[in-house]
Amino acid sequence: MRVGHFQTVEEKYLPLKSRRAFRKGNSTSAPNGLRWNTTGITILSSSQLTSISGLFIDSNDTLYTVDEQSNQVVWKLPKSTPTAILVAGLLKSGGSSANQFNYPQDVYVDSQSNLYVTDYYNSRVQKFANQSKIGQTVAGISGSSGVSLNQFNGLRYFTFDPTETYMYITDYNNHRIMRYLTNSSTGDNGTLVAGGNGAGNNNNQLNSPWGIYYLPSVSNYMYITNANGHTLMRWIPGASSGEFIAGIPNLLGSSSSLLNTPTGIKIDIYQNVFVVDTNNNRVQMFCPNSSIGITIAGTGISGSTATQLNGPRGIAFDSSMNMYITDYNNYRIQKFNKL
Repeated sequence: MRVGHFQTVEEKYLPLKSRRAFRKGNSTSAPNGLRWNTTGITILSSSQLTSISGLFIDSNDTLYTVDEQSNQVVWKLPKSTPTAILVAGLLKSGGSSANQFNYPQDVYVDSQSNLYVTDYYNSRVQKFANQSKIGQTVAGISGSSGVSLNQFNGLRYFTFDPTETYMYITDYNNHRIMRYLTNSSTGDNGTLVAGGNGAGNNNNQLNSPWGIYYLPSVSNYMYITNANGHTLMRWIPGASSGEFIAGIPNLLGSSSSLLNTPTGIKIDIYQNVFVVDTNNNRVQMFCPNSSIGITIAGTGISGSTATQLNGPRGIAFDSSMNMYITDYNNYRIQKFNKL
């Protein structure tokens, strides 16, 4: 539908450079030689996994993933091995004890091999030191959801600064980003660094933030996905407002300029942004200063073939820039080799 001199309602909201790209059609190429094989390789499957969400790969290319539903554990897959190892949680036994989770969401492993997990319904971040399977609550209060600065209400994904001094956490149902010291203790207050003005689609609000990535050596901004706002924002920590850089607030869709429930996110050294577009069953790459996405994985149609995804969530890259996606509804992790 034409809107004034714009071709569609989507184009009306795009920056000038993006409008030109939009009119030229969807590009399948990307700068800096970035291309991935669109046929995925299953590295972990439903024989071991249930519904997997967050994903992390360390400097040794060891993969960690969170199995949030039936299994409620964290798995570790060393490089070039076929079978994952349980490293945290009690298999098929969710709960609130120090060795249990209740819908874990994301995982991070620091340079000292300490493992951190966001524990959604327990409203806490658990730290497992020195390969222990007994967690210590370092943010939030176990079993106590709320809006205070020492509480969460449904925490999703998190990111750490390069010095591993702070962690930045998406507080999903409080529509805010909280920062905590990594050596905090249960009950300590965090610092509000984005949102906190209720759910909404204005530039001073977040709308069910899910994914987050912060790499200060590349950009001063945090990058945040608004799952229920269908947008990608960038936000300087502590600023009163952010900026929409992809998607149109509160408008879901499947075109190259729209998103539908974005979740996981990463950025690279070139400031390309990679977004898991969950309900469009694809992964979108946004080049710097462009709000037009390039589909680099998935067909946009849910399915279980090697080229399809079904409700993907998490994203990570290894040292060779091979891409890994948690394919939530297919109970598998897909690897897409960099070309």
